[in-house]
Amino acid sequence: MIEILAHRANVDGPKPALENSFAAVRRALELGFGIETDLRRDAQGRFYIAHDPGPWAEENDFKKFAALFRQFHECVVAMNVKELGYEADLVALQISGDLGKKSFYFDFELLEPKTPGRTQRRIQGLPGGGQAALASRLSDRGESLEQCLSIPGRIVWADEFDSLWLGRAEVEKIRAAGRKFFAISPELHGFSEGERLRRWRQFKEWGIDGLCTDYALSARD
Repeated sequence: MIEILAHRANVDGPKPALENSFAAVRRALELGFGIETDLRRDAQGRFYIAHDPGPWAEENDFKKFAALFRQFHECVVAMNVKELGYEADLVALQISGDLGKKSFYFDFELLEPKTPGRTQRRIQGLPGGGQAALASRLSDRGESLEQCLSIPGRIVWADEFDSLWLGRAEVEKIRAAGRKFFAISPELHGFSEGERLRRWRQFKEWGIDGLCTDYALSARD
């Protein structure tokens, strides 16, 4: 079964005014979807949920969302880490259970393009770091399969920016390496509805493990 992740908690198309909100995350989880969202931390060390940098506030305080993730602990939470420098806290957060049972961190490479994999290796070397679930990136913007598989992690996060270039061969190689394959849905990079639907059918045929999309309800159908 493919795990469907609601991109920023969108389930029936992008809704910028509501995405990543507590209400949107709760609705997506109640509908049985996983969540792709964004983790930030302020200068006082408080975690909050937001795609863009901004102040911590009661409405985006991670502790509120943690209660949902604990309640719906069997739903996947893909957490886009937006800053570096607090890796030990990331390990502690995941071990605590505040992200549920099926969470993973991803997109470290976007924060350190000249040294991809450095943070994943650092995390794995920390106390408890071996328990942290991490992803490595695969994309058509300089993130090759060779690089992806050289970075420690349980999951591959596959991104198609400029063309729909992925094929069954990539999925099979990633599976052979003992990793799960999660893919970004085409509409998140401007591809048409027709291209999105064709890609979904291919993803289903290839047996990928997870799909991140703004159209979670349609993807489930």
